[in-house]
This record gives sequence, C-alpha cells and structure tokens, in this order.
Amino acid sequence: MRMFLDANVIADWILVKKRRTSIDLEEDSVLSERYRNLGFSYNLIERLQSLKLEKYTSQLAIGEIFSVIYDDAINLKLYMKGFPTVTWNRLGIREKEKLNEEEAYGIYKGIMERFDELFLFVEILDDVFDLEILSHLVLIRGIRTHDAILLTTAIFNEIDYFVTRDERLARKMRGSKNQFGLSILSPKTLLREISQKYEN
Repeated sequence: MRMFLDANVIADWILVKKRRTSIDLEEDSVLSERYRNLGFSYNLIERLQSLKLEKYTSQLAIGEIFSVIYDDAINLKLYMKGFPTVTWNRLGIREKEKLNEEEAYGIYKGIMERFDELFLFVEILDDVFDLEILSHLVLIRGIRTHDAILLTTAIFNEIDYFVTRDERLARKMRGSKNQFGLSILSPKTLLREISQKYEN
C-alpha cells in the first residue's frame, strides 16, 4: 500500500500535535470541536508511524504546509479578537493582523520540530510535471494547478491512495481509480480501512 499525504493532512497533524502539548484554549468549546475534527488526520499519521507501509509527500506539499498553518494562525488570531467570520478573508484585515516576527518564528520552530519527526517515516518525492497528466487534470477535471501537480506526482509514482481533507478535490477526481489507479480518500476513511486490515 503506497500513500501520498496532502499538505492539509500533515498540517492538521502538526496543529493537533501542538495543541496536545499545550493547555491553552482548553475551555473554548468551538476550538475544542475544531480540533476534534482535525483529529482524524492526527490519528492517521500517528498510526502510520508504526505500520510498514510506503508513505510519501512531495516538495510542493511540504511548502504548502507553511501556508496552511499561517492561514490557520491568522484565523485563530481573528477569532480570538472577535472579528466576525465574514471579515476574515478581507485582505486589509488579514494584513493588519499578520504575524509579528516572534509569532512567525515560534510557528516556524514548531513546524520544523514536527518535520524532524515526520521525515523519519514519510519520504519526500520530487514534484513531477508530466504535461499529459497535468493538462488533463487542469483542463478536463478543472483542478487548480498546485493540486494538479500533487496529483500528477502521485499518479506518476504509482501511488495507491492520495489522502486529503479537500472534499472538492475528491469530487473532481471521482473515477480516478479506473483512469489513473489512484484512490482519493479522507483521513477518516483511510484510518477505518487500516483499522479493518491491520487490527482484525
């Protein structure tokens, strides 16, 4: 079983791992519920560490993790300051509330510590620019370029499972198992499959 971990899955793992080592935000029911939802990614990656399965991600996915966690940090900041959620995507507000240098360094340091752990059991693939696959994904399936590059990399490397929380991407890739030999699964679904296969 060969699997590719999308940036959002790894970012969830990093965020929950940080939360589990911290006691802040414990009393907030909204944030507690949010972290419970991220927990499938966390539980999957924690479980994968002990299984002898082939686990991959790519250079682009690793780069995207910084962006995912940055956005999460800004959203958390806006939430804690009481900004209405409808304002969160306004560029002026996001610029005004951007991370200061100390906050940014703290996040960077936390990500790098998790990467040290992740890279012990997840291999990083070079991104693949196979124009035939890439153009099909963008032009026929309507997938955004950065996601298409990740999928092309997975397809080219004969990955069995592409693990992502991106439901839009999963919808657009319906039927990919027949066409590309690649199944798109959520962390929750793959965790269930692994549990059935390795614990029964």
